[in-house]
Amino acid sequence: MLDKQDLEESDSAQNVGAVTYTGDLKGRIIAHRNDRMGARLIAMINAMRIADTLDLPFLVGWTTHGRTSEEIRRPSDIFSRDFIAQHFFGGDDLNRIWPSLTNLDKIEETSPQSIRSAASKGASFLSEVVLGSLVLPWENADEVEAILPTYFKKIPFSPVVAQVMQEIDDRFAGLSLRAYHIRRGDIISDPITSEKLWPNKYIPREFYEVHIRQFLDGGGDRCIIFSDTPEEIARLKEIDSRILAFDDVVPNDGLTAGQRDFLELFSMSKCPQIFGPPESAFSQTAATIGGGKVFAVQTSLSNAEHAKAMNLMSSRLAQPERYFLGDGDVGQNFPFLIEHYENNGQPKEARDIIQQLVEDGFSRSYAYPQLCRLSWACDDLAAVHDILETARKRPIMTDAAMATLYAFSALSYMQRGDKTKALRSIQSAYWFGPLDKIVGGILNMMLSVGWLGDQTIYPFDAGLVRNKGRLFPQNNPELDIFNTIALPGGYKGKPQYYPWDLAVRDWRFIHGKKLNRAFWQKGKLQNELSRLVRSSSKIAGSPQLSSAMSIYLRYLEEFEAAYKESTRAEAQDRFNPLYAKRSADILLESGDLGEGISALSRAADMSDDNPYYLAHLGFWYGKARMPDMAYDTFMRLADVNHTSIEVTLMTSEFLRRRLDTRDQALVLLNEVEAKAHGSQRVLISKARLLLLMGRTEKAAAIYRTIAAQHTAHENVFVQMYRLLAKDGHESLARSILQDSQFTPDDIQERFKETLSDPDKLAA
Repeated sequence: MLDKQDLEESDSAQNVGAVTYTGDLKGRIIAHRNDRMGARLIAMINAMRIADTLDLPFLVGWTTHGRTSEEIRRPSDIFSRDFIAQHFFGGDDLNRIWPSLTNLDKIEETSPQSIRSAASKGASFLSEVVLGSLVLPWENADEVEAILPTYFKKIPFSPVVAQVMQEIDDRFAGLSLRAYHIRRGDIISDPITSEKLWPNKYIPREFYEVHIRQFLDGGGDRCIIFSDTPEEIARLKEIDSRILAFDDVVPNDGLTAGQRDFLELFSMSKCPQIFGPPESAFSQTAATIGGGKVFAVQTSLSNAEHAKAMNLMSSRLAQPERYFLGDGDVGQNFPFLIEHYENNGQPKEARDIIQQLVEDGFSRSYAYPQLCRLSWACDDLAAVHDILETARKRPIMTDAAMATLYAFSALSYMQRGDKTKALRSIQSAYWFGPLDKIVGGILNMMLSVGWLGDQTIYPFDAGLVRNKGRLFPQNNPELDIFNTIALPGGYKGKPQYYPWDLAVRDWRFIHGKKLNRAFWQKGKLQNELSRLVRSSSKIAGSPQLSSAMSIYLRYLEEFEAAYKESTRAEAQDRFNPLYAKRSADILLESGDLGEGISALSRAADMSDDNPYYLAHLGFWYGKARMPDMAYDTFMRLADVNHTSIEVTLMTSEFLRRRLDTRDQALVLLNEVEAKAHGSQRVLISKARLLLLMGRTEKAAAIYRTIAAQHTAHENVFVQMYRLLAKDGHESLARSILQDSQFTPDDIQERFKETLSDPDKLAA
């Protein structure tokens, strides 16, 4: 084993940076995952195999942004520096090429020749499958699974890691340990990650306790525990001396976090049986490279053992401080708690437990949607309004939670037949979660009863509406139940369906919500375009289909084809403002700002000054560096009676740019806050406006709230620092930063960088 001095010297020699590749990014197989060790490693191994099979180069997009886990910030701790120099590139290049990548897991190519041909023309392909083997359409899955581990062995590792791997091989030789993998880490402690439920990654400790006791009492020899949370290992080791940890098998003093994390995965790969979460990339990758098998620990128990574990967990939730590692740990048990009680016909008991935890100060936003779902199960949908009001007392909530809360509120009002309040709720839900399946389902329910129109929601093409038997996905039990909801008066004929993700693409510049990169990826766009054409065969050649196709073609940057389809639709329906607007979008995004602005202005006129069209026009005036026209457009919007949250927010942000309209901007922003309470984005906008108005103390109070949440981007505080320093309040800025996840010195340094390079500061 290397001693500490050897480790330090070797680590210093390997500290070469992660992204030294400077070659061509075209015609490559590119591995990328934006998460942790197991997912990144399997994406890389799959890319290596496919590249070798197709005789193409492979690269690894290895991001190390602000939220990257400590253990993967320095790949040079793990891999050889020559390997990194030849194959690794970073986040800036990845962001640049991301939209053009084709996901290998979703390709429509039917032969290796078709991929090679596309690569020869500059196309690059993405490997991002997170669990096990990536198998192309013409390949045999068993053959791929058998050969994949050989590519792991081809990876050149850093000297430290290579030596410890050899020692692990020696220590595990002749052993047949059963492994238990307990995934915790960021899903219970990271301020952003822990605001989401992860029932396929987090498995309650009680399942492990019961399973391990059953194994040892049944004659099992020894087992080894792997976890990213030492407290979990320590608690389980108290059960029996035959329970080992990684530290008991592999001395690892002096290893960096990244080296240790990788070497734990490698050690786990030596275990033929791994019991853990059903969808953890860490344990699945270990099994893939080692030829072992992962068993879902909870489904490996008998019914009696399962009930024993659940009863133990339920009793412990009454004493969370004693048995759990904070709210992030407590809340991840909710899906299991709910399933247990609902299976026993007792949803009220689950609701009572979670409600008590909320009353005691439970901090994670997802508790409120869970209470709404349980209220539905208890036939008490009216309770969602009280749940929503309780949530609104918190200063910041996640967008996902608020989208669900407002969606349930809309459902409740629909059941009462209260159109006005239902529409108000669904507008808030759609603003918070435009792609949320429950939101889309409720929008289609409203469409089916004739409640939607161009002033109610983003303008859509009624000609694309089609009949559909069910409005909510049947393959999602949490949503399928809403297909049976009874509405007063029922639907007008068969339920009506519109693809609301198309509206998001149509109006993305005035939608506000930042969506994940996959939504804009080339492969996804191509697949959605193909589905649109297939599902619209009955209206082939219609203006509705041609105009809708133009949206996808525009995003694919096939502007000539897009314009051809769009103008074909316009020729068949000359007075349709939506078709005119889509043609204008193509001109604008292809660089013809002059003609595009003129065309968009005509579309706005054709719409009778619909607020969505005006906001879209105002946005493009700003983009085209026509500030006076943009300002005048938003001044018009300030006097228009509409209900759009995003249009109101955009109007406020334009009006704040001039001293004489900042009071009006604040009035508008307060309206937004009333409809979108809990939005961090709205709070940030309000704090900036208050600083511009000289209301420093009120702004500082909001920034302190944001800082304490630990979820805001670094640039939020750089912008804050800039505004406060400009008015001589630098010490106040540093004081606020004490409550954030960033140090005052780091933010000050970033602020100084923006003085010489303003592009480094996001608007």
